[in-house]
Amino acid sequence: MKRNILIAVIIIATMVMTSCKESALKSSKPGSTGVTYELLVVSPDWVWDGSVGETVREFFQQTDTTLLMVEPLYKLPHITQKQFDDNQMFQCFKSLLFIEIDPGREAKVETRDTVWASPQRIFRIIAPTEDAFKEVFDEYKEYLLTQYNDLERIKLNRYYSTGLNNSIIKQVGEKFGYTFNITTGFYIAKNKQDFMWLRSETSKTSTNFLIYAEDYTSEEQLKPGYIALKRDLITKENVPASLDNSYAKISTEFPYSTKSVNVNGLFAVEMRGAWDCENDVMGGTFINYSFVDEVNNKILTIDGFIYAPNKEKRVFMMQLEAMIWSIRRYIA
Repeated sequence: MKRNILIAVIIIATMVMTSCKESALKSSKPGSTGVTYELLVVSPDWVWDGSVGETVREFFQQTDTTLLMVEPLYKLPHITQKQFDDNQMFQCFKSLLFIEIDPGREAKVETRDTVWASPQRIFRIIAPTEDAFKEVFDEYKEYLLTQYNDLERIKLNRYYSTGLNNSIIKQVGEKFGYTFNITTGFYIAKNKQDFMWLRSETSKTSTNFLIYAEDYTSEEQLKPGYIALKRDLITKENVPASLDNSYAKISTEFPYSTKSVNVNGLFAVEMRGAWDCENDVMGGTFINYSFVDEVNNKILTIDGFIYAPNKEKRVFMMQLEAMIWSIRRYIA
């Protein structure tokens, strides 16, 4: 795309992403609303019903291929600008996307944070024609997705901050040198050298964290094949299934995905996929982060997985992801 597209970045509450988390906690604005993975789109009906709306839906409602069920990336409720202006409830949505098609205006993307509520992320895409919109959207859609996902984690960790299990947070920190937000429903299921298993159980779901560390001796330890093999060795040894001689492992029926990420200044390899059991019918989804601990020359892995039969899992996985993304060096 031509580089003369104007990108107007208007940050209301803060100029940097890291301070968004702090401002979200300190802001005097009302708390934002909207369920996890819900993006409110504001545009004229004719725009949403036409090719522009179709373009947005095709991207944000594409299937998350790392899950066992067909689940879209985002739910996309739609309203008009008048409906938005007339109802304060809509103004408090945490994630907003405004679309304007105006022949008299230049194509541009604007972003604002925490305008009507906190935390809140707002993008406005303006284009003179539908084709111009598609061009701009195609270039910036991945960035929008990343920013909206980041807000989901911020929102969840703000909520979790009022219900943390400080005892386990401390034990994890003392053992591994790093810790993260762990909510009150978790308990320590297993604790041994360089390994800890945390569980949170209800009558319908099982939510888990596996935390393990090893010396960092080779870059091979950050390659997908090694990470998958290490996870299978850990679960075979420590995570039995419901039947004798059964254990959890990465599913070979569903491909896992990997990418490099930076989480609070730590380099990590993220792996997402499905797990099942050897000699059993249990299964679910997992998200795995292998962090490079340069201070202690370690690979620290935090793996979250869920067992929730017949339930959609994308929101559960974001809840685990948000907690992992709160990782920080432990200070006693």
